[in-house]
Amino acid sequence: MARIPEEKLLDLIAALPEMRRVVFNLYCIDGYSHKEIGKMLGISEKGAASTLAKARRQLKEAIRIYLNTEQ
Repeated sequence: MARIPEEKLLDLIAALPEMRRVVFNLYCIDGYSHKEIGKMLGISEKGAASTLAKARRQLKEAIRIYLNTEQ
C-alpha cells in the first residue's frame, strides 16, 4: 500500500476550494456534526454533507493523481 507524506496530504487539503476545505476540516479534524457545521456556516445540514462529499471526492482524486505521478 502506497503512503502519502503528511506534508503533501496537508498541501492537498489546503488546495481544496475554501468552503470544501472548511467543511472538511470542521467535520474530519474538529469532529463537528453536519448540523453544527450548517449552523456555523449558515448552510443547511444537507448542504454541509454535500460539500463534505465533494471535498472527499476531490481529495481522493488529488491523492490518486499524486500517487500515480510518484511511482
